[in-house]
Amino acid sequence: KFFCIDASSGAIIWQIDVSGAVSSSATLGSDLLFFGTDAFYLYAVEAATGAVSWSCLAKDAITGAPTLSSDSKSLYFGAADTYMYGITDVYSTTCTAGGVEPSY
Repeated sequence: KFFCIDASSGAIIWQIDVSGAVSSSATLGSDLLFFGTDAFYLYAVEAATGAVSWSCLAKDAITGAPTLSSDSKSLYFGAADTYMYGITDVYSTTCTAGGVEPSY
């Protein structure tokens, strides 16, 4: 589960079921929250309501916080498969992530 909690009262504002344990910090955009799970999913959730806007499947666990571009339209995240993923339009209704294999 992923929870939104009122900082003043500690009351749960909303909660959602997700696949796997939430294993990354959440990143807040203008109106979407982004976070990853150990079940390989990246979620985009409406911050006000908790409604899932989209989810995206990587090839391994997402344990680090996703990073938004300076214009808040693109999102980047890494996974335990050592790939870096990029999503070019976070406001699309579908997720298309391209992975880049690391070069050593």
